[in-house]
Amino acid sequence: MSGCARRWLAALTAAAMVAGVGGVAGVGGVAGVGGVWAIRPAFGQPGVGSSAPGSPRLEIDDCGSRPELGPERLRQLAGEHYDRGDVLYVQGDYVGAVSELVSSYCLIPHYRVLKDIGQAYERQLEYSRAIAYLKRYVAAVPDDAKAAACAPDPKEDKRNVSARIEVLSSLP
Repeated sequence: MSGCARRWLAALTAAAMVAGVGGVAGVGGVAGVGGVWAIRPAFGQPGVGSSAPGSPRLEIDDCGSRPELGPERLRQLAGEHYDRGDVLYVQGDYVGAVSELVSSYCLIPHYRVLKDIGQAYERQLEYSRAIAYLKRYVAAVPDDAKAAACAPDPKEDKRNVSARIEVLSSLP
């Protein structure tokens, strides 16, 4: 896993420990400098912007219950899945990448992973699924999100991903 991905997973887990939830129970996002995270306690429930009528049901809508593990172990497992997903993506195994990224998201749901899953579906030319995940990403990025190390400015990225959704929506 890249150093950037490890840092956001570690910050998310640390914030969850402070909040007393032993991990993350929903979509979190950077709410300020220094890793203050917004935690939404609804694990196992549809995520932000859950499937609208006519949209495909997404794998993340069926995460199920999270294993009863400590925050460090959850972070480790989520990181391992994310890392495998990243390697599979680079190797061109987008189906495998989606599986691993979804597993990571189900352990520690964070909006950045939604974009990664959407990009993997885009590479598979599964545009409706790509659009659905990218829409979830746009909906999940907090309005007050700040750029993390190695990550684009969230407000600018939201605009770019929204434009990308428009382009993908026009494809056959």
